[in-house]
Amino acid sequence: MKGLLQTGSSGRVPAPLEKRFLINGIGACLVSILFAWPLPAWSFASCDSLPSATAQPGAHSPALGLTVSEEGVLLKNGKPYRGIGVNYFGLFYFEVIRRNGGDDLYDGALCYTDGLRILAEHEIPFVRFTAVPFWPKQWHLYQTDKEKYFLRFDAIVAKAEEYGIGLIPSLFWQTSTISDLVGEPRDQWGNPDSNTHAFMRKYTREVVTRYQQSPAIWAWEFGNEFNLPADLPNADRHRPTVNVALGTPPTRSARDDITGETIVAAFREFATLVRQLDPHRPILSGNSAPRPFAWHNAHENSWSLDSREQFSEMLLRDNPDPMDMLTIHLYVSPDRTRFPDEAEKDELIRVAMATAKQARKPLFLGEFGASRGAWPDQAREPNKNLFHSIVDHGVPLAAFWVFGYPPQEGSFNIAPDNEGAYIFELIRAANRTMREAAPSAREP
Repeated sequence: MKGLLQTGSSGRVPAPLEKRFLINGIGACLVSILFAWPLPAWSFASCDSLPSATAQPGAHSPALGLTVSEEGVLLKNGKPYRGIGVNYFGLFYFEVIRRNGGDDLYDGALCYTDGLRILAEHEIPFVRFTAVPFWPKQWHLYQTDKEKYFLRFDAIVAKAEEYGIGLIPSLFWQTSTISDLVGEPRDQWGNPDSNTHAFMRKYTREVVTRYQQSPAIWAWEFGNEFNLPADLPNADRHRPTVNVALGTPPTRSARDDITGETIVAAFREFATLVRQLDPHRPILSGNSAPRPFAWHNAHENSWSLDSREQFSEMLLRDNPDPMDMLTIHLYVSPDRTRFPDEAEKDELIRVAMATAKQARKPLFLGEFGASRGAWPDQAREPNKNLFHSIVDHGVPLAAFWVFGYPPQEGSFNIAPDNEGAYIFELIRAANRTMREAAPSAREP
């Protein structure tokens, strides 16, 4: 089926709150299912066993991971690198909340030891994952037993080292969680003197200094799709979800609306600190591609479709220095368009790659895929076409959405024994092709 490549936002005027999926994208739509979706009672090995409080992962290893050259080439071990991995949203998240204050919602989810083993068996080179709890209440373990919290993180990093799988931790996944946790509105992401920023700096320092010597860490990411709720003309209809039982405030207000200035301030503070702590690894925003009307939202408060030049302008704005890669998320849909001329799906990848090369910031396609739920029995061809676009346009780094996430079993989740199993072979074949066509280190 012919599809049009899009972000998590629609090419049409956004609908009310019940259509939040169209605004917040696949990753961000987890806000509506993390507490409401019934999970199958999977049976896997216990994750109760934790390492003792001895040396941290990578304590005696050289700092490796990825780097970006002055020419804007993504490098691994000093050589140009291209690769496709997967999103493993629950890798750390499920381990934190399994027995966190009696919260057993995900007790049946795949254990990290099984998940990483399966990925290693299928030659998946790296995973992107949320390195924080999703809801304020789920920070209980960190707040009451920080050592146990980080022992769970240690165990995952150590297992990734064992299997040779790279890790891209996303440190502040949900846009409102940290501000809710410290009792501030979401707009305080734009205030470097806020408690929100103070917590961000504290947690960033703890994570980066603890794991910066691990060869498993490939890059550091700020969060997930913070750009999508920014500058919305109808922001009052798309404020963060309220769920008091999970730690949110009982109401939202205009103070929870955010702008481009809000997110850029947060990105710069985060990236500046990370670069002080880790001089080498790439720093990522975790953004989706700019919405189809992002420039017009920000400058004219309208829903007109952006031109290619306006798309590039917003892409650069949303990935400010010292972030050294551009990040987009793209999904295939049969009824969404890009640019005034309704461009085909890989045109957006082409424009994003041209912008990345000019800025000398390699492109990270941090989420991509076609939903089996959207096209029953017909997602295979759109997914194949998307992999071809990634390879043909020279995208250096990409991660399929999603592995090990049972709430999306019928749509995006891939496993060796489900209808998405063919994705593993698409990843393997694409990575083989990219290795065989390894670029010169001089390529811009």
